Amino acid sequence: MFRKHKEVTSPTLFTGFGQILGNKKMQRLEDKKSWDNIFKERVNLAIDESIFSVLYNQENGRPNAPIRILVSMLILKEGFGWSDSELFEACRFNLIVMNALGLSNASDEVPVESTYYDFKKKLYEYQIKSGRSLIAEACEQTTKTQAEIYSVNARWIRMDSKLVGSNIAKCTRLQLVISCLQEFYKSLDGELKETLLQEDRTTLEELIKKKAYQIVYKLSDEQKKEYLASYGSLLSRLAEFYKDKDGDKSQTGKEKYSMILRLLNEQYKKQDGKIEIKSVSEIPSDAIQSPYDMEATYRKKGDKKVRGYNVNIVETCNKGELNLILDAEVYKANQSDNELLEEGVKKAERICGKVKQISVDGAYHSPENQSYAKGNRKVIHLSGITGAGGDYDFEEINGGLEVTNKETKEIIIAHKTKKGHYRIKQSNGKRRYFTEEQIESYRKRKQVESLPEKIRNVRCNIEASIFQSCFHLRKDKSKYRGFFKNQLWVKCRMMWINLIRIKNYLSEIELTEKQAVLALA
Repeated sequence: MFRKHKEVTSPTLFTGFGQILGNKKMQRLEDKKSWDNIFKERVNLAIDESIFSVLYNQENGRPNAPIRILVSMLILKEGFGWSDSELFEACRFNLIVMNALGLSNASDEVPVESTYYDFKKKLYEYQIKSGRSLIAEACEQTTKTQAEIYSVNARWIRMDSKLVGSNIAKCTRLQLVISCLQEFYKSLDGELKETLLQEDRTTLEELIKKKAYQIVYKLSDEQKKEYLASYGSLLSRLAEFYKDKDGDKSQTGKEKYSMILRLLNEQYKKQDGKIEIKSVSEIPSDAIQSPYDMEATYRKKGDKKVRGYNVNIVETCNKGELNLILDAEVYKANQSDNELLEEGVKKAERICGKVKQISVDGAYHSPENQSYAKGNRKVIHLSGITGAGGDYDFEEINGGLEVTNKETKEIIIAHKTKKGHYRIKQSNGKRRYFTEEQIESYRKRKQVESLPEKIRNVRCNIEASIFQSCFHLRKDKSKYRGFFKNQLWVKCRMMWINLIRIKNYLSEIELTEKQAVLALA
C-alpha cells in the first residue's frame, strides 16, 4: 500500500546525533553549506513521492518503504561510484550519509537490501509495461524545483553526446550465434527439451558444456563458416518447431524464443528454400550484439566502434549564473545526434522556460533541425560541420551562381537545370552538377567559420559535463547491461552533478559576499 513518509526523522533523547556527538562534530553535521545538508534539502526532500504511487496498491498490502530514501540511495550510489555493499555500509554507519538521507538518529535504519532491489524491480517492470520512466520524471521534477529556487533559465543551452559501451564482451558472429543458442536451450524446461529432434538435442547439449569462445577459438576460418551455416539451419528448425508452443513456454522462454527469431532474421536469409548466411553489409546496426543485452546496438564513429548506447546531455550555459544539467538521456548507439536535438530542447523548455540559443557541434546539424529552429525562433550555433569542405566555393551574383574551383582558382558561371540543380562545364570538358543541399551546406559552413570565437567556444565546456557523467566508467564502458539500468545510471549521475554545482555556486556567492564586506571595511 502506498503512503507518503514524513520528510525527516525526529531526533530521540538517547540516539539523536546531538546526544552522542560533541559540539565540533555537530557543527559539521549542521553546516548548511555541506554537501549532505544541500543534498537533503535540494534532492532528498525535493523528490515527489507521489510519482511512484503507481507501483503500489492504493488500498491493501504492507506500506511501502520511504521512496525519498530509496531514490536518494540510487543517486548516492552513482554519485560516489559505490558498489551495492559499499552503499549499504555508508547508509548504515556513515553519519554524514545518514544525515543526507534525512535520518536524525544513530538507531534509524534505511530500507534493507531486499526492499531496495524490489524497488528497482518494480521500476523496471512498470517501465516495460507502461513505457514511463518514473526515475526520469522524478529527476525532471526535482531539477525543475532546483531551477525555480536558483532562478536558472534555459535562454541559452548546449548539448553533446557520448557513445558508451554496454557491459558485454565483444564477440564474433559465430560466438554470438552459439551464445544465443545456449541461452535459448537453457531457458527450456525438461519436457520441451525432450520434444526436440534427437540430433538437435544432442547438438545443443554439447554446446552448453563450454563457453562460446572455448568452442570457437580452435576452429579454422573454413570450419567457422561451416558451423555458422549449420547453426543457421538449426535456428530455422527451432523457430519452426517452437512457434506454436507459446503456452508451454515460461516468460523467460518466450523472451529467448523471440531472441532466436530475431537472430535468425538478422544473420540469415532464406533463398531458394535454403538458409544462407547474410553478408556483413546486410546486417543492420541494431542487430543483436549479445544475448545478455538485447537493446545494445552497434555504431562506428571515426575509429571508435561501440556496442552499447548513446548518452545525450543538455545543460544551460548562461554566463555568471548557476548552470544545471536539464536532461541526460540514453538512446540507441546507432541513433545519430541530429535526431536528438529537438527532443532535448523540448525537455529543457519543460523544466525552465523558453530556449532561444543552442550551442552544439556539427553532428547535430540537419536541414530538419534548422527548419525547426527557424520555425520556433531559435538560433543554432554550430561549432563545426561534419564532412569534408568540398572542392568548390559558391557565390550568388545577380541572381546567378558563380562557382570557383579551390585548386585551380577557375571561376565558372553555373546554369540551373530543369530539375533545379546547378551545372558547370569544367576545363576538361566534363560537366559537374550541384544540388541545393550541397550549396546550402556550403553556406552553413561559411556561416560557422564566420561565427565569433566567443560564441563558438560556448559549447566547449559541456565536454566537462560529459567527463563528469562518465567519471566512474572504465574505458568508456558502462557497468550495466540494458537500457533501463543505463538510463538509471545516467539520471542519477545527472542529479549528483547538479548537487555539486549548487554547492559550488553557494560557496562562490558566500566568498563574493565576504570579499564585498572586506572591500568596504
